[in-house]
Amino acid sequence: MLTPDRIRACRADTGFSMMQAKRACQIADERFDGDDELGAAWMQADTLAVNVRGDRAAWNDQWARQKVATRKAASSDGEAEA
Repeated sequence: MLTPDRIRACRADTGFSMMQAKRACQIADERFDGDDELGAAWMQADTLAVNVRGDRAAWNDQWARQKVATRKAASSDGEAEA
């Protein structure tokens, strides 16, 4: 569910404009069961996917999941070292 607080949080985390943050939250609800981090990564992938042929949405999904998985792995490695 879209709420102003959720959109504000997305803007603060990503630096997106209001409309980009709203769209990222919508994508998160539609494709990723409300995971705003994946929604934001999907939006970033969408800007990279200009030259992708075929199923652009599937490529965006795959790229977003890889980006978030890499980020989470890096943060867990940092916690393990501490």
